[in-house]
Amino acid sequence: MTTPAHCIVHWRLLTPAGQEMLIARYPHGPRAQTRFLLDHYEIRPDALASLLGMRRWTVRRLARGWAIPLGYARCEHMRSRVLRLICPLCQEEDQAEREREAAREKARDIRRKARQAPRTSARRP
Repeated sequence: MTTPAHCIVHWRLLTPAGQEMLIARYPHGPRAQTRFLLDHYEIRPDALASLLGMRRWTVRRLARGWAIPLGYARCEHMRSRVLRLICPLCQEEDQAEREREAAREKARDIRRKARQAPRTSARRP
């Protein structure tokens, strides 16, 4: 069974032009997907290896075209990573999540500073 070259979650929400663009930008095969991810992560195989749960040399050899069997779970993980970077609706969701996380971190910092501030006495002399 082959996996579709599109984001299953957002496929119906995209316009036909968006669907065509998504199919055209999708790299087919593990070598192309590895190269795409390495280009995105600024050619850092150690970062990509940690994201995919494999060794650095495996990522390098995949990018060079070695036929290394990855297994279904790793192929699916690589495919989902690629689609998160290509699908415009996934990118919007990721941006919204980053903004929510930044707001949470800001609120956490405010609470932390309030706890660390020196307390003043309620009584007046």
